[in-house]
Amino acid sequence: AMRIHTHFIAWHDKEPVLSVDTHPSGRIVTAGADKDVKIWQTHLREEAEGGVEVTFVCSLSGHTKAVNVARFSPSGTMVATAADDGVILVWKQVPARSDRPEETWRSFQILRQFSPHVSVAARPADLLQGSSLGCERSLLVFG
Repeated sequence: AMRIHTHFIAWHDKEPVLSVDTHPSGRIVTAGADKDVKIWQTHLREEAEGGVEVTFVCSLSGHTKAVNVARFSPSGTMVATAADDGVILVWKQVPARSDRPEETWRSFQILRQFSPHVSVAARPADLLQGSSLGCERSLLVFG
């Protein structure tokens, strides 16, 4: 039998969460009205305890307005984000170093759309091709 556990987490400083994407590795990426993107790691607890533990990993900051969508690449090493600032950012995980143990991501591709309020970003295999849909009936196809 499947058990469901509900967790309360102040995901984005109590601001609305506008997008959630999951990766088979147990990672979750969330985007919010606070202009931030956050990456989380889930871990299954021992059977006696049950449930899932959710741990904050890092924040991706680069948008100037609410982030409407965040999507993992199939490999989980890249994330695409789109926001009301009309910008789509593609983020890549930076290899860990001994002097920097925390996980770090950097935006390496910036796509500007004419229309603000980007609401949808498609997830292709490598995140370097795709499409986005704006609120003013605009469709941007890139690649």
